[in-house]
Amino acid sequence: ASCLVGSEMCIRDRNRFVTNRTSYLPTKPDNEGDFENLVIALGSDLFPYAHALDWKPLAPTPTGEGTRPDMLLFCHDLSAWWIIEVEIIKNLSYSREHIAKQLAKQSRADWSYVREKLIEPLTQLGYSTEDAQHLGTIDPGFLLICNGLDSTIMRIASENNFQYMVAEPYVCLLYTSDAADEE
Repeated sequence: ASCLVGSEMCIRDRNRFVTNRTSYLPTKPDNEGDFENLVIALGSDLFPYAHALDWKPLAPTPTGEGTRPDMLLFCHDLSAWWIIEVEIIKNLSYSREHIAKQLAKQSRADWSYVREKLIEPLTQLGYSTEDAQHLGTIDPGFLLICNGLDSTIMRIASENNFQYMVAEPYVCLLYTSDAADEE
């Protein structure tokens, strides 16, 4: 199969993408924090019409324990925002115990308590305080970003009103060929 990456043509060879001088192989992040950092670093590529920010305010839950999102996503035009949870696919018990509980807490949290905390990161990006406050009047959506496709996690996400997004990391390997070396 072939695909277009940026303006370069590439070939997908089973589990890797190959371009003129580069090969991209799938990789698994070492931990959830590394995966979150990668999503933040590539946020403008993953979400060209939105901002992804590291944002972890504590929101109250019905059980009283509270929950923190992994990040915040909001449209450039401030028409919508999302609470983002980032997870690495591990095993069935992790999905049922950790991911299901985390998504349930976040979907039931009272995010109105943290809306004032939207103002600082948005004004730092050049938005007015009034626009930031307006965004806070809109109920957030929920987005789960995983490093692969998993039917159990997709079901858990759906049950908790989370949209599911796959952001499969690849590592870049540069190579040279004899023909390229002769030029």
